[in-house]
Amino acid sequence: MSKKIVSRARRSPRLASRNRIPLVPTAGAVFTDGLIELIRSPDTADLTLFLVDPENTTIRSRVRIGSRTFVPAKLDPTITRAMRFPEKPVSHGSVGGMVEEISKLLSRHSGLNDRSALITALFVLASWVIEVLPSGPQVRFVGSTRAEMVQLPRLLACLCRHAVALAEVDAAGLFSLPVGLYPTLMIRQPRLKGRLRWLLDAASLGGFYTMRNGGLLDLHTAIATFSESSDESSPAAAVVEIPVTVASLQPALLGVRVEDEIAREFQDKLLSYRVNYLNKVNASTFDAPHLAFPMRQVARCLGACVPDDPELQSALVAALEDRDKYIRVERSTSLEAVVIEALLSYLHDPERRASVHVGEITDRLNEILRGRGANRDLKPRRVGSILRALGFETRDIDSAGRGMLLVEAVNQSVHRLAWQFPVPSVRNGTEQCPLCQEMSKA
Repeated sequence: MSKKIVSRARRSPRLASRNRIPLVPTAGAVFTDGLIELIRSPDTADLTLFLVDPENTTIRSRVRIGSRTFVPAKLDPTITRAMRFPEKPVSHGSVGGMVEEISKLLSRHSGLNDRSALITALFVLASWVIEVLPSGPQVRFVGSTRAEMVQLPRLLACLCRHAVALAEVDAAGLFSLPVGLYPTLMIRQPRLKGRLRWLLDAASLGGFYTMRNGGLLDLHTAIATFSESSDESSPAAAVVEIPVTVASLQPALLGVRVEDEIAREFQDKLLSYRVNYLNKVNASTFDAPHLAFPMRQVARCLGACVPDDPELQSALVAALEDRDKYIRVERSTSLEAVVIEALLSYLHDPERRASVHVGEITDRLNEILRGRGANRDLKPRRVGSILRALGFETRDIDSAGRGMLLVEAVNQSVHRLAWQFPVPSVRNGTEQCPLCQEMSKA
């Protein structure tokens, strides 16, 4: 009898270990009917978990959901010291009212004008619902080293979710970010180029991953960069450029005490916003179809953050229109646009032929470039590669070389691209071309 008891006593630890529910470290998680958020305990200053589910909300160091028990992820102490975390949700009132509060705060401490402050305030909201947005919003603040530019990243660090201000970063640094934390990156360094620039632009477009340790790293995050020069990224990147100019009055200075007060007030309000609006943002169908991509994508992301406020959404679209016009001008003067313009000249010819050679397209393109004062001549090989990049196939037509068949499908594709870039001659051709008229009405 005693031997059996001893034997069971020896086996019981192994059985307990075998039946123990595994602990799952988490930096936050979103479920279909709730979420887990990292918060800072007001008593110990340690990180703990805030759980929202259909039945209740609770703050615990361990949260059990189904067969899993979640615990706070062990972050590097330097990260937990640098980031702000909320302590508990506090009622934020109306979202429009909170956006106005944040906008006034930004104007007071950084001198941003009304439109720029609105875009930046919505960027702050976007950082709190980043997981359900189609892409990671990205803003670039441009200005010289003044109080306005120095204080802006410090202020955003008080407002954005899991924000960290970086003096420099490289591709390896991006790959080392904790999975699931979705940190808001605020990067201030002289030049962002090469692989890092490519990765940040990919992050702004959404849906891209990169390989890390045999797995995939989601680049989906909100990013703010601070620079003294303009236009460091491709016009195709979903980046809003915001000038930081000298304010008419000196900005109110920030200090450690003021920053702590701002963070305490708004981190808790914004946590409440995250809890109440995550599903609403996810279900948003807001769009701004008259804007060109990528500003249309930016409008969709930021406008989705205020789904109950159509006035704010309209003000956002109006604020993005200047950047949209700039992108359209950039596209209309690109080589791709000039290639399309050369193709249109053949399609709009009353005596349109059945085909056109790449060499002929090249001659017409160079003629357009010279007429605009460009001192360059492209070769047919280069024009052929641009045509292929635009989705057009070239083939051997006759002894004169390769070219394109000007079939109706090509005609329609060229006109669609001409409106997307946009090419000036597609508007000039509205009178006589049925496709131009159709595109214009659309």
